[in-house]
Amino acid sequence: MILSSQLFIALLAATPAFAAQAQGRPLPDQDQDKGVPPTTIQVKARTNAGDLAYDWVFEYQKLLQGYLPTRAGMVDFSWRITFTELNLTEQDAWAPRGWAVALVGKGFEQDVPVARGGYFLLPALPLGRRGSTIMFREQSMPGHIGAAWRLRIGADQRLSHAGFKQAMDEIRAVQDAIPLRYAGLEQVRTSRYDALKACFLDAGGTVLLGGRPVADARVGNCVLLKFDPAGAADGDAIEFKGALDVVTVVESADYLHYVDLPALDGVRRAAHDAGGAPEATPDTAPTKLSHLSYAWNFKRQLRLQGGVPAQERLVNFVWRIAFEGLSEPEQDAWTPRGWALALAGKGFSRAVPVARGGYFLLPTLPVGLQEASLVFRDQGRTSRIGAAFVVRLREGPRPYLYYGEIRDAMNAVRKMQDAIPDEHAELATLRAARYDGLKACFRDAGGVVFVGDMPTADATVGNCRILRFDPARRGNEKIEFVGQPDAVTVVDTARYLPSKS
Repeated sequence: MILSSQLFIALLAATPAFAAQAQGRPLPDQDQDKGVPPTTIQVKARTNAGDLAYDWVFEYQKLLQGYLPTRAGMVDFSWRITFTELNLTEQDAWAPRGWAVALVGKGFEQDVPVARGGYFLLPALPLGRRGSTIMFREQSMPGHIGAAWRLRIGADQRLSHAGFKQAMDEIRAVQDAIPLRYAGLEQVRTSRYDALKACFLDAGGTVLLGGRPVADARVGNCVLLKFDPAGAADGDAIEFKGALDVVTVVESADYLHYVDLPALDGVRRAAHDAGGAPEATPDTAPTKLSHLSYAWNFKRQLRLQGGVPAQERLVNFVWRIAFEGLSEPEQDAWTPRGWALALAGKGFSRAVPVARGGYFLLPTLPVGLQEASLVFRDQGRTSRIGAAFVVRLREGPRPYLYYGEIRDAMNAVRKMQDAIPDEHAELATLRAARYDGLKACFRDAGGVVFVGDMPTADATVGNCRILRFDPARRGNEKIEFVGQPDAVTVVDTARYLPSKS
């Protein structure tokens, strides 16, 4: 995985999840051609900001289904509830008890069948009822609905690599067909599907390749497996052993940094509470209960992101753990083992995905949980967090940028700096920094940055190469990152280069 190009898809918990359901356990049957008589369900849900207009969601559903092959296809489209109060493991294991999604209009209510995991399709309604609202019983994200791709698996619970590749090709064809004017489908159009997620009904399920268990990650009863072109060449089929529930085509970046947080279940701490240590439990990991408020820092995160979707930006803002006791090369090479950062409040705790190098974004929390504090396992300073601007690389045999895009990235950062109000004194250092180059970090010491055909670096720090922007160079000159690029960030190169005085 190229961290610099996919970090934000992995960490933006506020974006809807994309997944799908196995053909062997189809979605509840729904008549798309006839208006189904309303079911009396007497919706009495708690207030849910996730309510959506039926008409435009149904139009999007028809559009996306229409782009898929009508025969011999490998994937089917469905919607998914965007749960806000369940972690990924709980979402996959969720099963409806009574109604879960309903269509509600003037004098009209109709239940929508929902499968385990929160997957569903909207039925066709007569014209007079298409002004209805989609109501969710579970608390869901305001203004969002999850788009899902279910992978068709036969009764033998086997999948060829050719079938896996075909499924991803079908999804890419749908993405390419989505008109740019459909802003509501931007996340669907730009997501990078590169893995399958096989969810089982119990913890004993496994995915086999060549008779051996394989997994790039595990989330609850689900196994994540990235597509491997080399594996496709071997011809071994992928086998699913166990009571298979759902097989989905997903973005691996959404899952590779996810961790459960059982160790912090006993932490009870509201924002700005300066009290003592967390409750002791036999397996509780070391923690640093910070004075950092979730709500306060989340507001600053939104300001620095500028309200622009991550997929549309060349450079993105992220937080970074303010490490203690580590040199800069050690910080760049730091990899979390288990959870590293959590949000904790009264009777509540949730892990925050943290990438190699300590980069993270704060997820959106429901209003009732926004009094949480940040809790560090052991590496972070309790009084502050760092900030970073990560560049998205272009994909190719070698990830690359054009030289002029360094200027574009620096200009984007300056716009973010200029948008910081003077009254935010805590961001004064960030606002005043002079970003004038790139820092490219690699997984090992052999990584090289090529500008044109020449290896280029103004300084080396551990496995990272420092490249100061040179306005005299041609903007269309190619910069290639050879090796295993981990994070490419916009930096103030004065920190790394000898003083001119």
